[in-house]
Amino acid sequence: MNTILLTTIITLLVYWLIGTIVYIATDENDKFAAYYTIGIIGLIVSGFCYIVRLIKRWWFNHDKRSIFEDENGNRFYCEVKYANDFNWHYDMVKRYATKDKWQDLTPFTKEQIELAQRNCDRCKHDGSCTFDMWRASLDKIKCKHDNFGTVTEFDKFERK
Repeated sequence: MNTILLTTIITLLVYWLIGTIVYIATDENDKFAAYYTIGIIGLIVSGFCYIVRLIKRWWFNHDKRSIFEDENGNRFYCEVKYANDFNWHYDMVKRYATKDKWQDLTPFTKEQIELAQRNCDRCKHDGSCTFDMWRASLDKIKCKHDNFGTVTEFDKFERK
């Protein structure tokens, strides 16, 4: 009985020592710490939940589209995954529209999708190129913008 208890304690101490050394060697990487602390059972459960979440998302969005309207009142639709990109350039009518609402509308073309993806969310300057409301400094914004910090033309856009 004492041998089993002693072996268990030594095994746990070695396990914790290895984990601590790897954590320090990876510059205290929080992702490593999270995966290490949940263990093998937690990783299996996390992977199962991830797969269930993917299936649920596909099941919910597989026939849904986002509907947008331009300044002339013309309506277009796109896949839900492009909705945030088109929201920069068009007015959103409905994000999750069912097939009966979007099937008679015109879809966005590939060229329109590529142009819509030219926005601050997909730019490599995303974190450093923003309007600082508290300091009222518009000089950080690289693209052409108005007096309120709203980008009017993405002329310095660089893809991430």
